[in-house]
Amino acid sequence: MNIQSAPGINKQELMRAAREDAYSLPIEDFHPGAPQLFRNDTLWPYFERLRKEEPVHYCTKAPIEAYWSVT
Repeated sequence: MNIQSAPGINKQELMRAAREDAYSLPIEDFHPGAPQLFRNDTLWPYFERLRKEEPVHYCTKAPIEAYWSVT
């Protein structure tokens, strides 16, 4: 997940980029607890996709250890 907040980018553009990333990234590569998603408030498209496609998701991409994400 490579969404980063940059000066001058508005919220709508940030959400568009987040939605694009959320739906192009393989779901097995999701890390729904990534701090950047919460800092930028761009977590919503990722959780939307998880709810639709894999509401009980086993995240193996976390930096410390794998975890279950239930949406």
